[in-house]
Order: sequence, then C-alpha cells, then structure tokens
Amino acid sequence: MAYDNKNPYQRVNDGVYDSYLNSAIMLPTMFNMVGQVNVPSQFANNVFNSTETVQKALFLDIALVNNTTTNNGNTLVGVNGNSFTLNSKVVLSLFKNWNKIQFEGTNVNNLTITLKDNNNTTIRTINNGEDLTNYNITDDEIKIAVNFTGSCTITNIKLQVNTRKLDNNSGVELSSSQISGLSYWQSQIEEDIENIVVNTNSIGDNAVTTSKIANGTIIDEDISSSANINLSKIADDNIQTLASNKPYDIFTVNQYGFKNTNFMLTVLKWRSLSASKLQATILIDNLLPLAPKYVIALWSENRRSTSDLALTNTNANWYVDNNSKDASFRIYQGSNHTFSWDFFMISTR
Repeated sequence: MAYDNKNPYQRVNDGVYDSYLNSAIMLPTMFNMVGQVNVPSQFANNVFNSTETVQKALFLDIALVNNTTTNNGNTLVGVNGNSFTLNSKVVLSLFKNWNKIQFEGTNVNNLTITLKDNNNTTIRTINNGEDLTNYNITDDEIKIAVNFTGSCTITNIKLQVNTRKLDNNSGVELSSSQISGLSYWQSQIEEDIENIVVNTNSIGDNAVTTSKIANGTIIDEDISSSANINLSKIADDNIQTLASNKPYDIFTVNQYGFKNTNFMLTVLKWRSLSASKLQATILIDNLLPLAPKYVIALWSENRRSTSDLALTNTNANWYVDNNSKDASFRIYQGSNHTFSWDFFMISTR
C-alpha cells in the first residue's frame, strides 16, 4: 500500500482524523506494540525515490542517499563495492526504541549493515533481521549504512520500532459498548472463577463435609471392603438382632441389621474348650443362620487370655461365599493354647 495521509499511526505534528479514532491510533497508548514500515511499497509513489528527497512512510520519514546501486524503482541491485544509506527519522508520538531492520531479496547475506546517529557516529554494526530490542537504540533519527560484499537484489526493507504505553498518570477510557464480545468474556471469566472455587474446595484434605454430600447418595459400593467401621460409631437404636445360632458349644453366631438399610453385621465367637495346637483349613456347613447376599468385609481378632499373650505364630482367618451359610476357617498356632477368636463380617441381606 502507498503512504496514506490519514495513516492510523499518530505522527508528531500530524493531524488526527476522526475516521481513525477507533483504530491503531488508540492501541499504542494502552499496549507496547511493534510498528512496521515496508519500503518502497509504503512510500507515497510505491517506489524507491530516485533523488535524495525525504518521503513519508507511515510513522517514518526516509531519504535514500549516497546510492551507488542500480535503482529500478522497486528494487535496488548492487555488486561488491556498491552502497547506499537510508536516513530514517521516527515521527511516532509514542516511539520507544528500534526493534528490527531487515532486508529482503536475493543474496541478502552479501550485505553489511551499520547504524549511525545523526552526527554520523557509529552506534553499532548489526546482522540482517537481528532483534535490536536489547540494544535499546532510542535515537529517533538514525542513518542505516548498507555496503555490498557481493551481488545482491533488495526487494523490500522492513523497519520495525517498539512503542511505549502512556505513563501511569495518563490513560484511555473506553465504554463497554465499544468493546466487542465483552459480555462473552465476562461470562467466561465468571465460569472460570466458579471452577477455581469448586476445584479448590474439592482437592484439599478434610475438604468434604456432610453439607457437601447429598442425602441418600451413599451406596454399598462407596464403602471400602477394609472400612473396619467400629460399632461405637453406630447408634444402638439403629441395630436390631436378625438371627442367632449356637450349633456347637465352641461357636456362637449373632447377626444384626441396621435400620432402614440392607446392611448386616455377623459376629462369630470361637472358643476352644482346651489347649490345643492347630494347623488346618476347616469348612463348617450351615454355620450362619442367614446367608449374606453380598460380602463386603471380613476380619478377625485374637481374644486369647492374658496368660497367652507371650505365645507367637498364632493366626486365624475365615471366608464366606455370597449367598452361602457355610464358613471356611484357616488356623495356624505354633504352640498349644486355648483357641479364642472373634470373627466379623459386614454384608448385605
């Protein structure tokens, strides 16, 4: 595009046109931006000037001087020993520093680029397309001296500068009606905040309380098979005896139900009549008065007397199948003593 007298960049000493008030003329006041000029395409006549007169190009005033290359209007063609200089002056109100200077075309590696200030003092030699931000070149008027070390054809020159924001005492105020999509972003932000709050409350230790659990939602699968719920945590009036059995003098079986649920607790006591040494697996038929529909947890506890506490290698466990009244026991005792164990089962009925 050719240079536009109403270009959207706010140039020093240029007028502000109402047709550009909502364009990039406002953006540099709010953000740090990178402005780019392409020459010769953004000169007033779309070509490299054949004389050394200054031309406008958006936020730059540029003159091609000391040129020994062949100027074809849209290209600069040179060989080893040719050179030219671009006198460049930034006229951008919020100019901060130079960002990049890049030559495009063929064999652009055959160029050396030196930046000089307005007094013709060398600032530094740069590489083609190098990031100049860290050098903080704040001169608004520089000379770009280009020397050819071999054949080269230049078709485009990119000149980039960084802008600065307004200071803290200045600002631009826009009404919400001027910002497209504001309601969408507001709803998205509100949703994100809600998700953050929910996730924060759900991931911490001890974060789930009774108020966060809907009534009537805890089911059988939610209780671990190793839950080991203590009877002291269950109110007495919520337990009712379902069945009991004493098939042998050494076995006592009691089964309890919990009101308003289908859970069942089976308590079995095995007390041997005399000291013995056992190592066996025993299956007892029809030991339970009520068969469990689904076994949730099984565990056992040693009930030996105080005098037996020094004995070792004593173990016992049991197994009950779903929908069966039979029970299997595995016992191992390393020495003779009275066998005294309690067995527990949580199941459904």
